[in-house]
Amino acid sequence: MTVLALPSTDWLQHRLTVSGPAAAVSDFQQAAAGAGAIPWYYDLERMQEDWFHRMLAPDPREREISLEGARILAETYRGLVGGLHERVVASVGQSRACPLDLYQLIPPPEPILRRGPGDPASLRWLWENWGTTLPLRDVRVLADAHDRRLRRTGRVTYRFLSADWTPWPAIRAMRVRWPALRFDVQPHYGVEPPEPGTPGEPTGRQTSRASMRAGSAAKRRRKRRARGNARRPSGAP
Repeated sequence: MTVLALPSTDWLQHRLTVSGPAAAVSDFQQAAAGAGAIPWYYDLERMQEDWFHRMLAPDPREREISLEGARILAETYRGLVGGLHERVVASVGQSRACPLDLYQLIPPPEPILRRGPGDPASLRWLWENWGTTLPLRDVRVLADAHDRRLRRTGRVTYRFLSADWTPWPAIRAMRVRWPALRFDVQPHYGVEPPEPGTPGEPTGRQTSRASMRAGSAAKRRRKRRARGNARRPSGAP
């Protein structure tokens, strides 16, 4: 199986609607929320050494950084990456900022996490189990127009960006885990359609009324022009 992980990630817009018994929908929402990140293991010492040697790779006559400067900058990078990584790891299992977190639903096993994000085995595991090699981005819960009088049923719609492909394996796993729920995914490979009723985006009824007003205004303008022509003397320019 070929892993689809493009050098330049193509982020694709999707909508996922989850519907079914209200209790099951609520259970899914609770289970799906997480930090939206993967707590990889990073070998910071090796990363620092790689940065150092990469900065010294150009010919000394063309190099724009000194030996000492490269050492200081590589150490600075390590501190920045290490600090950010610590915050990410601390947020996993605590934060619920991401409403649809694939790691929370289908976490990679410890041996895969220890390999790091760029290892071929890690990418293959994510591709086979998620269908995408990066966590979902820009995950939002859309306003739900579901009839609230139907108290025994529930529905929630997520909008998110997925790297390079639709996360089909993850959605199949959700269907197996919650057989009472319906999972409908809609990829949008072009411009994302506006939300119904969004300010500035007229609904069908608003569009019809606007068209009627525009037609009436055009009819009035034609009548005024006709009256003006009728009053104009013959031969006038």
